[in-house]
Amino acid sequence: MRARDMKVGIKYSYNENWIGGTYYVENLIRALDGSNDAKKMELFIFSDKASFDRVSKITSHIILEQGNLFPEYSLVERLVNKISRGFLGRNLINKSSNIELVFPLNGRDKYFNKVERKIYWIPDFQDKFLGAFFSPEELKVRSDSYDYISSNAEELVFSSNAALNDFKVLFPASKAKTYVLQFAVSHDFTALPTIENVLKKYELDSVYFMSPNQFWQHKNHSIILEAASILKKQGVNAQFVFTGKEYDYRNPDYTDQIKNLAKELGVKDSVRFLGFIDRNDQISLMKNARAIIQPSFFEGWSTVVEDAKALNQTIIASDIAVHREQLGGAGNYFDPTNAEALAELLRHSLDGEKLNKYTEDYNTSILNFANDFLAIVKSRK
Repeated sequence: MRARDMKVGIKYSYNENWIGGTYYVENLIRALDGSNDAKKMELFIFSDKASFDRVSKITSHIILEQGNLFPEYSLVERLVNKISRGFLGRNLINKSSNIELVFPLNGRDKYFNKVERKIYWIPDFQDKFLGAFFSPEELKVRSDSYDYISSNAEELVFSSNAALNDFKVLFPASKAKTYVLQFAVSHDFTALPTIENVLKKYELDSVYFMSPNQFWQHKNHSIILEAASILKKQGVNAQFVFTGKEYDYRNPDYTDQIKNLAKELGVKDSVRFLGFIDRNDQISLMKNARAIIQPSFFEGWSTVVEDAKALNQTIIASDIAVHREQLGGAGNYFDPTNAEALAELLRHSLDGEKLNKYTEDYNTSILNFANDFLAIVKSRK
């Protein structure tokens, strides 16, 4: 079946508590918006009205429709359809989105039972490796979801080869056809505010390091504070800027613990916690930072890393498999438990030493993202 014959459903919702999942789908739609082949598809977005309005504003070429598998019909519409079925053998009025494929599904979803192709998505298996960061209830929910997907999914997408490799080890009996869809970010750099205005708005120094992560335990903010403390004791002053939603549903006290740690380590004056800020402000700050720090213990495919690559920025990243997969030789890696190793990289940057930097044309990554998704759409078992 050709892509232009396909009616494709995208499941989407805007969720600040898991903004990575939101950005994943938004960037997929942006990538498709720049693809000529994608314009041959009918793309239905299954979301609430507010989320649909948000995602509609980021497209200019492909046509999006708000999907509905079970629309409501008025009494008159039902009467018209009853008569048309009698004379024509079909409904004259059809509001249903008769899609043939839906993505991404994260578990059992009865709403899409009648859809021919259900493509599931598992971002990562963080809970299997960092179980202490999850409640017993959530561990069970996730485990049940994995069991359902591994047993029932005919097609399954991962964000990285690292996650796919974990799946093969954890669920060797699964018969699912698997794909790796490495996402890329898309930004309208013409919409960015000037760095002078952003620095003034948030009262920041002109020289700073930045870590734009949600405040979840596995993001490992504390290692940055420990590295800042090491530098301060050596007489090296630097400012560290944190952005991201300051809430971890698994540990509601986490943000307070991090802020208290900054006080205990004596680096409170060197650290700025900005919270969840305007996305364009965040990208402008990332673009002009001395370097981006991504210290996470675990990732499925890091949006922070992709943002840094799109900006051709220097990124200092924890030495985990997925970061190696994303950055290769363009990364500057450190053991995420070794504050001294991080401090050394920061010191090199402040001393003007050239660190590794991603310098490739990022448009290739965006194109690959769209093409890889289209290849999945056109593939047949």
